[in-house]
Amino acid sequence: MPSPFYVRLTHTGVFPGGRPNRNPIQIPDLDTGLENQLRKVPVYVPYGGFIDIPLSSRSLLSVSNGAIAGFVAAGMLTSHVSYGSASTIDNDSTVPGARIADALDFLLMSGTFQQAFVNADLVANVLTVVHGLGNQYNIVQVYDDTNKMIIPDQVSAVGVNTTDIDLTSFSPIVGTWYAVIRR
Repeated sequence: MPSPFYVRLTHTGVFPGGRPNRNPIQIPDLDTGLENQLRKVPVYVPYGGFIDIPLSSRSLLSVSNGAIAGFVAAGMLTSHVSYGSASTIDNDSTVPGARIADALDFLLMSGTFQQAFVNADLVANVLTVVHGLGNQYNIVQVYDDTNKMIIPDQVSAVGVNTTDIDLTSFSPIVGTWYAVIRR
């Protein structure tokens, strides 16, 4: 699942010290690929323009303390972590890595689904979770009504968006329990 977040790099038109810069800025050896894709290429930010790079742990690292951070600190680029094509999350990007907590949360939580459930949600002691993560083999955790993690009787990876959790030995469950599924 590609990230709906991206890093927008905008050319400021100045060199460090404020001299005009009408040349494109080359960011050498930037990994612009999504997770598990290696795409190390030189990237150019055109004068008077911007480029968008898909947000991944690699591009976020470059924004926070890598090549991009150096250009931002020198005043040659601004960086904004944004969602979709319009809404900006990070308006304060003059400090390398400033205010990127929302993007970090997305990276850490984008592959997580949580569902509260009660006994009435079980069919033959099985909870069917439609998580929509697009990944068949996930990490599954179940917490009881006292917030203790329990080990289900069986977990079945039904499909890329569905997991069945068998709780027969805990039947009937009391109170509200939680299923947490992570990619």
